[in-house]
Amino acid sequence: MTEFSAPSLKQHSFQPFPSEVVFQSYVPYEVYEVPLILRNEDKAVPQHPQVFRVAFVEGLSHTCSSPKGLGRLSAGLFSSCFHELQNHTFLPFLQVPQLLKVTLERSPYFKLISHHAVCRKVPPGMLVTFHIVFTPNENKDYFHELICITEREKFVVPIRAIGARAILDFPDQVNFSACPVKYSTQKTLLVRNIGNRVARYCISTQR
Repeated sequence: MTEFSAPSLKQHSFQPFPSEVVFQSYVPYEVYEVPLILRNEDKAVPQHPQVFRVAFVEGLSHTCSSPKGLGRLSAGLFSSCFHELQNHTFLPFLQVPQLLKVTLERSPYFKLISHHAVCRKVPPGMLVTFHIVFTPNENKDYFHELICITEREKFVVPIRAIGARAILDFPDQVNFSACPVKYSTQKTLLVRNIGNRVARYCISTQR
């Protein structure tokens, strides 16, 4: 009997950096670009291996406790039992490159740029870089999604553009000091918009 180990299939195969693409402080009709890195998180040596056994048809036995032991098997012995290795738990152990496809729905504001194909195979531990190009026509909020599809999963990287905000500068409290009894007293307050967007507000008091 020969023993091999395979990594858990529950872990995510790719990790995005950043996990969310954010644009801020932009000007209409200017072009902005942010890089997005996707890293293949597969590892050559699994931390929590799953063990399964393969029987050789010649009746010989060999114990393989590490990936190096696999290289010591003779070519003829390996080829004769290769059909026994055609198992979904064995393929992750081989750490073959993972197929990654990245798509971005058509948008007049966001574009996906890559020096490589948007659908390609990425070896374990390697990085692939994409660029998100943003061209706003207003200083407002925008939202979009980058869809990533691998052989194991499908996940989304949010793309968010935070536009102009209205910021009101208003006194924290109003102090009337000493006032005459049974007499109406007025006080003027200054409300200032220190943001870069029109503000609408309503002021009320509690009786």
